Amino acid sequence: TETLNITKANLKVMGPGHTFQFKPTTTTAPTITIGAANIEISGLYIETAATGTQNAVTVTANNAFIQDCWIANVRSDGINVSISSRTNINSCVIEHCGKSGTGNGIKLGNTVTEALISKCIIFDNVNGIALAGTGLADNICENNLIYQNSGYGITVGSGVLRTHVRS
Repeated sequence: TETLNITKANLKVMGPGHTFQFKPTTTTAPTITIGAANIEISGLYIETAATGTQNAVTVTANNAFIQDCWIANVRSDGINVSISSRTNINSCVIEHCGKSGTGNGIKLGNTVTEALISKCIIFDNVNGIALAGTGLADNICENNLIYQNSGYGITVGSGVLRTHVRS
């Protein structure tokens, strides 16, 4: 029922899969906040509180690695990345995000560079992947299954540069 605010660099938070669950009761913070460099989270099930407008995972530091996570029933964005370089999101299921009316499976915001989103299943969100803001460049979305979103599968804003979407 707790949230996790990571401020110590070079930390790994690893769980055994969907049985290790973050389902907070508070609506005042994202479920997991990554605010330090070189953080890895894997093998977790992550939700937000049933009310409010929080993200499941918020990344504001470089070199975040998010793998093998199941992110579901989220009030806003499943994963929100801003002011970050080299974030890697790999082999995650991201579903039912944006329950407050706004939110995306994955949102890459201002000054995100060199992010890789690969081999994820992204469905039943407002938008699957949203790239919006200034300073976004050199990001890759590849080999993802994106479907059944109420808005777009992938939405790309006007300030996005050198971003590749393939397979």
